[in-house]
Amino acid sequence: EIQGEALEMLSIFKTRKVDSLADLLAFDRRLKARNLNPGTSADLTVATLFAARLDGILLQPRNDA
Repeated sequence: EIQGEALEMLSIFKTRKVDSLADLLAFDRRLKARNLNPGTSADLTVATLFAARLDGILLQPRNDA
């Protein structure tokens, strides 16, 4: 359901030539009114990607030669 709403918002942004900040803020308020916080999901996604990248860097053998 939320993905569908987000796709609608994306469609709005793609079709308008003006800044749609008011629409985005209204969408955010509607989500929060339903006790949904999309920022939490975004934070978790970024942290996971960062940890995976860091893991790949730290596990590479050193090249001191």
